[in-house]
Amino acid sequence: FAVAENGTLLYLTGAATGARRTAVWVDRNGKEEPMITEAGDYANPRFSPNGKLLAFDLAPGSGAQNRDVWIHDIARGAHTRLTFDAAPDWGPVWTPDGQRVIFSSFRDGKGNLQWKRADGAGEAEQLTEGEHLKVAFSVSPDGRYVSFFEANPETSTDLWVLDLEGERKAEVFLRTPFDELGGMFSPDGLWLAYISDESGRFELYVRPFPGPGGKWQVSTDGMTDIPLWSPDGSRIYYRNGDRIMAVAVSGRGDSFQTGKPEVLFEGTYAVASQEWVYDLSPDGKRFVMLKSGADAGDESDRRHLTLVFNWFEEVRNRLEPGGR
Repeated sequence: FAVAENGTLLYLTGAATGARRTAVWVDRNGKEEPMITEAGDYANPRFSPNGKLLAFDLAPGSGAQNRDVWIHDIARGAHTRLTFDAAPDWGPVWTPDGQRVIFSSFRDGKGNLQWKRADGAGEAEQLTEGEHLKVAFSVSPDGRYVSFFEANPETSTDLWVLDLEGERKAEVFLRTPFDELGGMFSPDGLWLAYISDESGRFELYVRPFPGPGGKWQVSTDGMTDIPLWSPDGSRIYYRNGDRIMAVAVSGRGDSFQTGKPEVLFEGTYAVASQEWVYDLSPDGKRFVMLKSGADAGDESDRRHLTLVFNWFEEVRNRLEPGGR
């Protein structure tokens, strides 16, 4: 709720225990089919490399305090819980061999990266150290590097990469006074697509990996959510409101070419806030989109804003002796 100086009260009513979402398949023409019909607080869906599993994080009915990573078997339609710690675990990212899932966790109280075998065997292992929150985005095709952002109060969010081999050393990829996030490796591992608000709004850019080199702006009218590469690296997809945009791209040597963004399809789906809410299947034919309960026709999830005028006067009347 909020109260203005003139006594007007504004308050929000509706579900307060987390989002009620379902997951749907959407093909490149915008045709929709059900995938996960049981509503839940799903976030950060990511396909396994073989496309048979979908990792996501879920808070079963009690908000973000106990988020855990789960894995959905698409053929069987069943969930399996991967993490069980009392601290929040979220933001799953698969390794290219499908053997492990990397995720963020507050097990150490600071929000570092962990990974765990995707079959659930063994314990999670911490990958990073440090005082600042880290969120992973993608692993290079050779399985050596994982990209992530670190939220540093002095420099906003910066892009880093962690070498998963040897000493597991983390290095800064891009640090500016602006927010950079969403680092997604290209299928050939030579480019990193990311989001930055250096222009005053979030736009999509590409830089060579591991660098140095130039940068190329891909989006032209703002964007939301993370960028996604087509399996052959010839296109980059991103969201701009209700629109899924597609851009033809090509990279050779130290040069990168981008086409004009085009609308692939439009639809009302869950909006990215502090998570991502869609992914592209490994064959590049379909997206998984999260759909809010209200958009799916669930009236119990609808929220409403209510204005109450002269609220101060109403409170004053009730506080007076004999007031009602």
